[in-house]
Amino acid sequence: MSAKPHEDGALSSKSSRSKTPVLPWMRVPIAIKPGSGLGVEELPGLEPCLAAALRNRLGFVELFAVQTAVWKETGGGLSTAHDMCIAAPTGSGKTLAYVLPVLNRLSRQSTSGMSNLQALVVLPTRDLACQVHSVFQALCPAVHLTLGLAAAQKTLAAEACLIMNPQMSGSAKLSSCIGPSFSSPMALLGPGITTDPVLQSCWSTLPGPSAIHSHTCVDVLVATPGRLVAHMQKTPGFTLRHLKFLVIDETDRLLKQSYQEWLPQVIDHLSAEHSSTAAGNDALSPRAGQEREPNLNQIMCDLPYSTSRVVKLVVSATLTRDPSKLQRLDLRNPRYIAASAADHRYHVPRSLQEFKVLCSDAGSKPQTLLALLKQLKGESTVVFASSVEMTHKVFLLLKASLEKPEEVAEFSSLMQVKQRAQSLLRFKAGHANVLVASDAMTRGMDVNVIKNVVNYDAPVYVKTYVHRAGRAARAGRAGRVFTLLRTEDVRHFKQMLHKADNTFVRDYRISREILESCSGSLRKAILQVQELLSEEAIHKNT
Repeated sequence: MSAKPHEDGALSSKSSRSKTPVLPWMRVPIAIKPGSGLGVEELPGLEPCLAAALRNRLGFVELFAVQTAVWKETGGGLSTAHDMCIAAPTGSGKTLAYVLPVLNRLSRQSTSGMSNLQALVVLPTRDLACQVHSVFQALCPAVHLTLGLAAAQKTLAAEACLIMNPQMSGSAKLSSCIGPSFSSPMALLGPGITTDPVLQSCWSTLPGPSAIHSHTCVDVLVATPGRLVAHMQKTPGFTLRHLKFLVIDETDRLLKQSYQEWLPQVIDHLSAEHSSTAAGNDALSPRAGQEREPNLNQIMCDLPYSTSRVVKLVVSATLTRDPSKLQRLDLRNPRYIAASAADHRYHVPRSLQEFKVLCSDAGSKPQTLLALLKQLKGESTVVFASSVEMTHKVFLLLKASLEKPEEVAEFSSLMQVKQRAQSLLRFKAGHANVLVASDAMTRGMDVNVIKNVVNYDAPVYVKTYVHRAGRAARAGRAGRVFTLLRTEDVRHFKQMLHKADNTFVRDYRISREILESCSGSLRKAILQVQELLSEEAIHKNT
């Protein structure tokens, strides 16, 4: 007998889970136990200089539970026996969970005076790539590793020169990017960038072919898929031959969209490169000039299952369980680290309080939002809307309604990168306490000051709800999420949350007095917003 669909066309969560095949290694996950974090000094095998950087640069004295779990399962990054799939709520510390083992292992690598690309971290957006890059940037100098960013913040040619030969500078770096043999060196950088002004201005100072040496590269590269593919195809000397780690962050999003077919190209490239690489490389020998005295932690340096291969670390707050999608990652002996052993893909932080706010109809939502923000008394709050257009309308409405318009900021993909960055900086610094955002901000944007999340438009999918809600209650802090619901939305909202085994959403009531006090300013604000939108439409069409 076939399962009956609900009114919204979706199968019940119970039926859906029973029909969906689950890979054997995902059936019994390694549970992330709350309160199981270890102190930095207790981590076996952690490099002393990395421990000092954790304390001094990032202020860590104890790792979070997910970071400790990944550290143990990867042997501090030294084991290559298993690929890792990490599913943990937003704000739980997933970024540092993979940064630490990666740097710990690479800090022990042998070197012949040249650096090679040993760790590649791929993220879906420029903003996320920059954020992860900043975490690596805080720790890489402590272990003498070089770091690069390929996120389309510069021209491809300028970016290539920063990534290749990281220990050189100026014309020597540019020269090394070009290659050891060239009759038309500018053409080697590929079509579309031979007129790059950075290279043109420096070309007259480049040394001749006799001064050019073999290619080197940064040790760690954080990249977006499009720029990664561009460097693989157009940057001379760029190779994955020496790669030790491939980190795929926000995996479900990277698997959902093609991004210039980056994944098949990387997997094929790895297979071709590493099939021709000798397996006898000593992957765990100390760097040249480094000597260590024997100690208890040395046990982790001689793991018998540390062979030369690329370890994949797959990370997401909402990791897919679809076998056909996971198969594309070409995982080897994978281990699944999850928030709990229960069969639920979606989880919100334990320290998060969840509320629903009932609105009589769609027309009452603006007034309800204004009253809610007034009742929150200036606490840092992110308001999520269903689209970039609605995000802009809500931003204009709040700006016209609130007593201090400068305390409202906007963040959406319609804005230029610099504008988004400025809005985020204002919000982080406390100059704006309300940030109206589209779902461009739902994934991975780490802003610790957020106390409240408001869903102005209720999310359709539980995945969206989890990512939005996870902007609050990060790193164990307290936080709240409020979802504005029309009466007809309540049933679907409850059904959606069952997929996350979530029955903890309580009703939140707004004072009638506060609601009524907002009606006067709202009428004027709506008229003002209509005028502004009309002016913007005229300006756009001229």
